[in-house]
Amino acid sequence: SDLVPSDEKLLTVSDLSTKNGALQDISFDVRYGEVLGVYGLRNQGQRLLLETIFGAYKKSQGEIYFKGKKLDNKFVAYVCKVTGIAFIAIGAVSFYLLMSGQF
Repeated sequence: SDLVPSDEKLLTVSDLSTKNGALQDISFDVRYGEVLGVYGLRNQGQRLLLETIFGAYKKSQGEIYFKGKKLDNKFVAYVCKVTGIAFIAIGAVSFYLLMSGQF
């Protein structure tokens, strides 16, 4: 089934940091079929993390890959179009990263 998790990486974030220090050395992988939730107290960097992955906020270090393709220094529209990743704001506090992997 397409929804069964596999070892193949869909999204890789490695040593991601921002100049303002809000994000420091963030690393994680999301594999096919997995769902990643980002949770924390209000104003603790969840939105900044997603904005940085999407290129809306510049990183100071680290690498971002989608299906092995480097996304560093790309515009938000490019990331959304090429990868099929969508950033959706719901309410004032909750943010979700949706990845279907079906392109």
